[in-house]
Amino acid sequence: MAAVGMRRELAGLRAPFTDRSKTLTMMTGFRLAIVGAALTLFGGAWVAQIAWLMWLALIIGAGELIESSMMISGMRMGEGLRAKQLRKRSVR
Repeated sequence: MAAVGMRRELAGLRAPFTDRSKTLTMMTGFRLAIVGAALTLFGGAWVAQIAWLMWLALIIGAGELIESSMMISGMRMGEGLRAKQLRKRSVR
């Protein structure tokens, strides 16, 4: 999961600056990578029976998931508003 997220994030980074979905691609990749890393760390801490590390992985993973999901939602809403404005301009 983390590796797929990193590949997606790097694909977004390599996209040209004129690509409007560049930041959205990077952010979705980041979310996948950070949640995958947190789950991996949580699983390792579970196997090693390190309670404080399990809680730390859970808290950081959940916090980053919420933050990145809010950012992605805002980016998608912005794209929708931009498309709506362009449609209004073309009708006039």
